[in-house]
Amino acid sequence: MTTHPRLSESTSLPHYTSTVSLPEYSPNLRHGERLLTQTLSGREPSRPTGAYVRRCGRETLVLFNQQPGVHSPVYGRGARVCGEIRIESPECISSVVLQMRGKMDVTLKNRGCTAMRTLRQNCVLWAYDPNCARCPARLPFSACLPTTFHGDDHAVYPLPPSYELILPGFFAKSAYRLCLVITRDDHKHQLLSSDNTMTVPFCYRPGSYVPRLPCRPRTFLRDIKTRPEEWRQVVIQIPTLPHADIEPLHLSLFFPKANEWGVRDTVPIHLQLTGPASLVQHFRVPHVPGLGTSQSIRCSLQRDIVIEMNHCQTTRRVVIGHGQITPCAPPTRAWHTDQNSGYTTTLDWDGELCCDADVIVGAFDAGLIEVQDFIVVEITPPRALLAQIAPVRHTVPIVLVAESAALSEGLYDGAPGVPSTEL
Repeated sequence: MTTHPRLSESTSLPHYTSTVSLPEYSPNLRHGERLLTQTLSGREPSRPTGAYVRRCGRETLVLFNQQPGVHSPVYGRGARVCGEIRIESPECISSVVLQMRGKMDVTLKNRGCTAMRTLRQNCVLWAYDPNCARCPARLPFSACLPTTFHGDDHAVYPLPPSYELILPGFFAKSAYRLCLVITRDDHKHQLLSSDNTMTVPFCYRPGSYVPRLPCRPRTFLRDIKTRPEEWRQVVIQIPTLPHADIEPLHLSLFFPKANEWGVRDTVPIHLQLTGPASLVQHFRVPHVPGLGTSQSIRCSLQRDIVIEMNHCQTTRRVVIGHGQITPCAPPTRAWHTDQNSGYTTTLDWDGELCCDADVIVGAFDAGLIEVQDFIVVEITPPRALLAQIAPVRHTVPIVLVAESAALSEGLYDGAPGVPSTEL
């Protein structure tokens, strides 16, 4: 009978040493790294399978990867413009050129107007060669949109989205178009030629991946204690009038710490007013069903459109969203003791911020036109405190983006089964 020694008697475990230190972790990609997976906001669009068709005379322009029934084609950041040109009478054609054009236009009262080119690309799809056959009846193509452009100041800017704002004495527009130019020649008589131009406006929406925002917590104070890294706090001091001998009040605004929000996101917020109980009590107002907001404290989303013309800036402000806030139940201790004792207490509100339905463009900076977004907190003193505290309007800069996960990274790069000519 053969006996086997126990493991502990026959061998010992090897000694391991750590020769490589742990890497530094960052939410941003470094050189040589690539994104494997990411939790999105739950609204990633599927790849469009429709086509946009435009016919002009004997030529037809077909653009693939579009939503069915769209009035104009839509493309995202770095996307490919792919499709085909169908020609009924290809004889005598000398050239077929696809042009991509983009321009910003600005008009200001008493300051005139100006324009800046943002996109200019010419793609020769076919050119006459006496040694080659005639132009084919179908010309497939695939051209990539750039992601940047050079401004008049020679700086590099991201290609701005399609945008238009019309206000009294103020006009700003960023627009794009495709131009198909087909030239026909009588090769025996060089003087006889004609151009047929087809123009198709398209919408450029450089969307971004947007991380999932935290849901509106049932109990905010409990949530911020367990997940403080998800929230940002901004403290707003409510100034007192010079002759008022009172302790100052402070309002804390809490909102998600995410660097970017989607224009379709509903953003949870929390407000907490801190100060002497004798002053804080005046901000208690009965909640009116359907109103959903405090009469003294309001939140909204503001957009600033800044025009840089002749080294001078002109700004217009528009409200692009409203907040709904509702009071939380006050602490039991705060409202069952002497209100004149002067101790510090708090009042809390829960709420949400969201953009209006017609807001589809996020913030951008294209030199001539810059769009900036803010949270606006407005504090109006209650009637009993009008002689003691001053009204406050505080802005907090944020970044709103158009979220279009598939469009934003140029995933629409061709139609399956259709050959394409790289341009």
